[in-house]
Amino acid sequence: MRRGRGRNKPSHADAHGLQAPQKRALSREKRILAVVASDRTFGAALWRGEDVWLGRCLMCNAGVMASHRGVLLEGATLEHILPRNHGGDDDVSNLAIACLRCNQGKGSRIDALSLHDPRRREVTMALLERRRARWRQVEPAPAGEEEGKPR
Repeated sequence: MRRGRGRNKPSHADAHGLQAPQKRALSREKRILAVVASDRTFGAALWRGEDVWLGRCLMCNAGVMASHRGVLLEGATLEHILPRNHGGDDDVSNLAIACLRCNQGKGSRIDALSLHDPRRREVTMALLERRRARWRQVEPAPAGEEEGKPR
C-alpha cells in the first residue's frame, strides 16, 4: 500500500461545518486573488505608484495589501482558518488574508491546541463566521476581461 501525506486520513473539516477538501490545486497567487475577489473589504488602491488590492485583516481589521499579480505585500499573510494539520484545505472558503502578527499569534496560541480543545473550536468557528460575513459573490467577467476581480 502506498502511503503519502494526507492519504487515507479522515478529514476533520466536517466537524467544523466545512465541505470535504477540494482536490483542485491552485497556485498560491491564484488562491490569494480568489480570497481578494471574495472578500468585500478589498478594493483597488494606489500604493507607491502601483495598483494594489487594499483590504482588512480577518482578525484585527488592520490594513492588508496584495498586488494585482497575487503577491501579498507589507506583512500580509495567507491564513488557513481551519489549519491544514486539523483537516483544513486550500479552498477559498477556508482562506483569508491576515496580518503577520495575527496569523503567527493564532498559530502559536490557537492552532497548536489539540483537535478537540473547545477554545480552538470556538475561535475557528468565530473566524469562519467572520469570513462568511465578509463574503462577496464573484460575478463572471464579461468577455475579454480578467475573471475573479472584485467589482
